[in-house]
Amino acid sequence: MENTTNLSSDTPLTRIDFMRLVGTSIGLIAFTNCVSACGKETGDLAPAASVDFTVNWAKSPYSNLQTKGGYVVEQGVIVAQTLAGDFVAVSAVCTHDKNTLVFQGTSNRFYCPAHQSAFSTTGAVQNGPAVNSLKTYTVTVNQATGDIRVNG
Repeated sequence: MENTTNLSSDTPLTRIDFMRLVGTSIGLIAFTNCVSACGKETGDLAPAASVDFTVNWAKSPYSNLQTKGGYVVEQGVIVAQTLAGDFVAVSAVCTHDKNTLVFQGTSNRFYCPAHQSAFSTTGAVQNGPAVNSLKTYTVTVNQATGDIRVNG
């Protein structure tokens, strides 16, 4: 069978050949994006099986913890100060699709900007598509020194 696709510079592409090339290109781009999203990893973001570290809110880069609603990510864990002034720590990785979470201080929740999953300050799912709760960690605060120990 003879190849009828006309790609020489002397003869213009037919409308059908042009649409075939455009369709194939768009399909390839969409397929590549889907495959890369499925294999998405967060690298060092996922916490180890157990963690034990201390941060100090008086020192950079942890000074954000001095404010209600402030948070930091350390060793794959989000440490946040709730609106009530309590400190909480949960895994920084969304249980739905391994995206990085943020703490929305005004809403007092952990939030995944990729697919809009939301979690309470106890790590419980408030809004899907996530169905599994976040891993929580024990937090011990020394008000005198500003040290916040996270372990679990």
